[in-house]
Amino acid sequence: MSQKNGYRRQVPIKDFYSVGDVAALLGISDHTVYDLVHRRSDPMPFRLLYVSNKGMFVQRDELMVWLERNSAYVAEIMKKDKGNEG
Repeated sequence: MSQKNGYRRQVPIKDFYSVGDVAALLGISDHTVYDLVHRRSDPMPFRLLYVSNKGMFVQRDELMVWLERNSAYVAEIMKKDKGNEG
C-alpha cells in the first residue's frame, strides 16, 4: 500500500514508474494497480523486459494517456449522477 502510519511516499518525476510508484502517485494500493494491469478491457500499460518475469514498469507518457482515458473530472461525474436521479 502507498501509505504507512499516515505517511504518503513522494515519488519524483521520472521516465518510468514501478508498481509501487504508481500506487503512491494515485493513492491506491499495489494490489489495485495489479488489478488494473490485469483487467481485460484497457489494462494499465505496464511492461516487462523480455529477459525477466519481475520488475514491471510503465512509461510516464503511456500512463498519462491511460489515465486520461480511464478517469473523469469530479464535476462531470457529479453532473452525470444528478441527471440519473430524476
